[in-house]
Amino acid sequence: MEDFLRWSPHVKNTRDKAVSALSREQLTELQRLLTSFADTAGMDLAEMPDKAAEAEQRAAAAEQAAREAADRAASVERRVGEAEERADTRVKAAEARARAAETRPKPPPTPRRVTRPPEHYDDLAQEEVIALLGSLEEPDLETLVEYERDHANRPRVIDAIESVLARR
Repeated sequence: MEDFLRWSPHVKNTRDKAVSALSREQLTELQRLLTSFADTAGMDLAEMPDKAAEAEQRAAAAEQAAREAADRAASVERRVGEAEERADTRVKAAEARARAAETRPKPPPTPRRVTRPPEHYDDLAQEEVIALLGSLEEPDLETLVEYERDHANRPRVIDAIESVLARR
């Protein structure tokens, strides 16, 4: 307790700056206390400078590792920025191509003409032909009506084809 009171900053007048330097007797007493503490704690004071040097080396190594990590992070950040710029350029180019494609006039659709009727057309009954008419396009229907007039000349089929054409 006496040592605590002697060295405690609460007991000393800390506002007095002239008292901050230790006297020779105080240094001797401090050395005695440190030696006593080291003996009771099982520490060797001769090893303390070695441990301090090791701690300094570890701190320097950690600082170097932190610098290297920061450099790597900056490099990665730079590469990511460059990749983002390249991606932006690609997106802009794709958008420009899309705009150009939209403004380009589209060719008119070429009508699909059936030059001859489907295979086995002549073998189909009138009801079968009439059932297929809804699935055919206008040019195909026109071809069929011409073919029907030139070959089988079935009035019921011709009327049905003309009826479908008139509705369209």
